[in-house]
Amino acid sequence: MLICPYPMNKRVGILTGGGDCPGLNAVIRGAVRRALKGGWEVVGFLEGWRGVVENNTMPLTIDTISGILPRGGTILRTSRTNPAKKEGHLERCVKTLRDNEIGALIFPNIEACRALAAGPAADVTSDTRVREELRARLAAFANTSTGSSNRVCRAILLAEPPSLDAGEMTDKGSINQRAVLERRAALVDELYRQPLSPRVIATEEQA
Repeated sequence: MLICPYPMNKRVGILTGGGDCPGLNAVIRGAVRRALKGGWEVVGFLEGWRGVVENNTMPLTIDTISGILPRGGTILRTSRTNPAKKEGHLERCVKTLRDNEIGALIFPNIEACRALAAGPAADVTSDTRVREELRARLAAFANTSTGSSNRVCRAILLAEPPSLDAGEMTDKGSINQRAVLERRAALVDELYRQPLSPRVIATEEQA
């Protein structure tokens, strides 16, 4: 079972570059509302392309766009940064987009992991063969994905199964993703921490 801290929906980024013009906040509000309605996650890059170069972002949600119509300018601010005009800035933009990919918490099939493991272990999720098999499968999945928004670039195998008592799983066997992410918030932080935690399994590109 795969639990994504950022669900495997599409992710869209918005920036406002160049000079100000009337109606930018209205455009941002309309785009965000439409994207959220379609199940998309929206990220705003601050100060135009400078935000992409420096990986400076803010989440765009119903709360962050509430009440912005009467405000002048743009809530994302703007700049005249042109990454094509400075050496290395295009590469930094690519890295920013790559760094905003998806991570996952995975409830593994313990018996299948135990069969794959090199030997008996109290925690088969830390076994080298198990981790390498998952890494290979993540890489294969990435090769078939249509974009970074539906590619898993890092993962943590969870040794503890979903808890029925804690509401992580229903009596019908469905996973309550919100409950999992709230109860295991420290693991979500670990998943995205830099440098990478030893427990994180990353594709070769991210390792």
